[in-house]
Amino acid sequence: MKISFEKSYNFFKKYYFYFLILILIILISFNIYIYYTYIYLLTSTDIEAVNDEISINRENLEIILENINEREGNLERIENNSYQDPFN
Repeated sequence: MKISFEKSYNFFKKYYFYFLILILIILISFNIYIYYTYIYLLTSTDIEAVNDEISINRENLEIILENINEREGNLERIENNSYQDPFN
């Protein structure tokens, strides 16, 4: 079954208004969804402060600080190293 261009053109020409209304409704509903999820919910909900105490594991903190100090030492060693200029 082959549909000719003229038949489809006449069909869209006859019902173009309904297609435009359908597209408009889809776009408006999409905008309402975005407004609801990203603006309305953020402005309408109450944000409560959390007053829980933060506990720090000292052993993990020492490991992290040693890692940071090692990285800083490596960076200083690399920055102080002088390389020959390959273009001279």
